[in-house]
Amino acid sequence: MQDFRNLMPHSKSDNKLDKRMSLVLINEIAEIANCSKCLYFENRKHTTFSTPDHHPRSKPFIDHVFTFSLTPDGKIWFRNFQIVDETLELQEIGPRLVLEVIRVFDGSFEGSVLYDNPDYVSPNTIRREIKKKHSNKYILKKQAEMGRQAKLAELAAVELPDPVGEIFDTER
Repeated sequence: MQDFRNLMPHSKSDNKLDKRMSLVLINEIAEIANCSKCLYFENRKHTTFSTPDHHPRSKPFIDHVFTFSLTPDGKIWFRNFQIVDETLELQEIGPRLVLEVIRVFDGSFEGSVLYDNPDYVSPNTIRREIKKKHSNKYILKKQAEMGRQAKLAELAAVELPDPVGEIFDTER
């Protein structure tokens, strides 16, 4: 997010917004800060993207090219390239991220929905489906075990005729 802030020289940051609060509150925060435009990033679980300050691998480059590409599946790829001095070629240096448009509203964070992505599936739904699939495995395993036990009980109840007959009958 710091990279986006560096792209906009007059940007102001604010504290984290509680998820339980309405997104309409962002409009009021922007008005209080005297802002006409705002960006709202929604953080996803278990994802981290950052380069630590003064890290040996982070390098200060001056000549950059930012690309925003639209993929066939409707996602926006952001890539950061450096212009190599000697050969004037582009070399990707990062950061790279993928943006997915979920909804476009008539107003800012509210209003009628102008566009709703029909292919979007929330990460919580994906996790729920994975858990459901694993629980179905357990249920199927238990049903198979019960079926085996019923089949063994059924086989034990069937009396087969003795093929040897009375020849080896020692009780007589």
